[in-house]
Amino acid sequence: VNFVGHVIYPGIHSLHPFSNVLSGLIHAGGVDTTGSLRNIQLIRNGEIHTSIDMYEFFINGKNVQNTKLRNGDVISVPLRKSWIEITNEVNRPGIYEAYKDETIYKMIEYASGMTNRASSKVLISRIKPFENRIAGEPISNNFYLLYTELKKTKAQNGDKINILKMLDETNEVEIIGQVKRP
Repeated sequence: VNFVGHVIYPGIHSLHPFSNVLSGLIHAGGVDTTGSLRNIQLIRNGEIHTSIDMYEFFINGKNVQNTKLRNGDVISVPLRKSWIEITNEVNRPGIYEAYKDETIYKMIEYASGMTNRASSKVLISRIKPFENRIAGEPISNNFYLLYTELKKTKAQNGDKINILKMLDETNEVEIIGQVKRP
């Protein structure tokens, strides 16, 4: 089986006859950090036999199409199409890949959701497109979204999603000055 694209050890690998795409990728060292986990292609007889989205397996636990590999198959791992960074008050901070129409809410779901200390405000740092950048000005816009707006807002390549921590509130009164017990 030939492994091409963004895998750790590209090239031809001899595999066990019962190997599938996942075990083959493990044998080839796995997907490189620049490779897509959402569009791994099994090419058989010169045509795309199937495309695999590994997020369904890694994040949701759903069994991916487990096609057995055959002699002469090609596993192609393309370049990752988007780079969404999610930080702070999520259960699995990291860098994720978004399909074209996926929302920020879906990206946060991929990060296993918000922690119980998360605020209802989310800070988004969005990179300006090349044609809108001006030398000497910041290359990104920062804005806040409320939790209720996350399902309506699409994620864009380069977004940094910062889930803010809820501020601690204290219900105390301080009495100072000319009193017996300040």
